[in-house]
Amino acid sequence: MNQEFKINQFHYAASPGDAVTNHMFLIQQALQPLGIQGSIFSVETKHLDAERVHPFKKEKIWDCDLLLLHHSHGNPALSDVLGIEIPKVLVYHNVTPESFYPHDPHIQAWGGVVCNPRNSAIQTRFRASSSASHGARSAVCAGARDRVR
Repeated sequence: MNQEFKINQFHYAASPGDAVTNHMFLIQQALQPLGIQGSIFSVETKHLDAERVHPFKKEKIWDCDLLLLHHSHGNPALSDVLGIEIPKVLVYHNVTPESFYPHDPHIQAWGGVVCNPRNSAIQTRFRASSSASHGARSAVCAGARDRVR
């Protein structure tokens, strides 16, 4: 008897038309024909069916073999997610460096959070994946270097 392999996904915010949300749906759809099931979880869900994206609850998200942790700008729940004892893979979404926005101090502030090498939550060890080559370089900035073991 084969045991079902389950991959859950998490991103802090999910909404229709959002690139990260669409990427999570694409991954979920690609895995289903392979017999790999899984759910998508988010803290902030805007205008999406609760059956498609589930509210983030620690007691629900851990029930899987692997968690794909999608990361982009900011994630106040990152420490909570990293504290869940399941294998994780970081799916790092391209974040344009703050230096490209000298005219916008709000975006520069978020960039500093993402690329602050002292952000101990980001420095937790897990495998890193990138959705763009630029994102791979930025992942190193975000403290994701030396993650693959």
